[in-house]
Amino acid sequence: MNVGRGTVRTYLEGLRGISLVSGATEHTYREPLVTFLVAASKDLGLGEVGVHGELRLASVGQPDLQVVNAAGSPIGYGETKVPGSASGFAKVLEREQVGRYRASIENLLVTDFIHFALFRTDVGRMDVTLIETPGQLAAGSHAVSEPVRTQFSQMLSAFFSVSAPSATSAEQLADGLARRATLLRDAIRTLIGASLPEGETLRRAVHLAVTLVQWFKRGVVSRT
Repeated sequence: MNVGRGTVRTYLEGLRGISLVSGATEHTYREPLVTFLVAASKDLGLGEVGVHGELRLASVGQPDLQVVNAAGSPIGYGETKVPGSASGFAKVLEREQVGRYRASIENLLVTDFIHFALFRTDVGRMDVTLIETPGQLAAGSHAVSEPVRTQFSQMLSAFFSVSAPSATSAEQLADGLARRATLLRDAIRTLIGASLPEGETLRRAVHLAVTLVQWFKRGVVSRT
């Protein structure tokens, strides 16, 4: 299951409108992102989520966004930066602030609104680029290919997965496990096709396999 084409298109059109406003800041871009995250979780069949901004939390510091499930429980955090180039975003990921959040947050999504990096302790790192540069965004050149939309959906599924409601019947349990198995399969396929250092593909694949076992145990425990 993927995030809808219309959901992605609406998000990018919202960003483009803001990019044409003189003096737009990081905060200005957040509204389309918040709206998109709520819609994407529904598209993926992972339920309702809410997004809170600028919370000061003793356990994790003050990331820009907190994402909660329908019960109000935190499932992940987001850190946003102004749109920039891929090389600029890479430098953002190397900053001390991001390193500090990665050390204290198990499910962290970092984005400049067009580039995304997910850091999740049980899955590893996932990266997706929707648009290469802010210039392409402002020009309206923001068609997202099907492979990229699929990769983006895999990333968001990993980010939102803990928001799935606990299974209360055998049918719900089977459906939940099937969704997670599909996510694992697709993520491993992506890893196999990626250009990673020797041994890194195997290491990440093992992490993903362990994750599936943890999900299975969680699903079974929720029914006992």
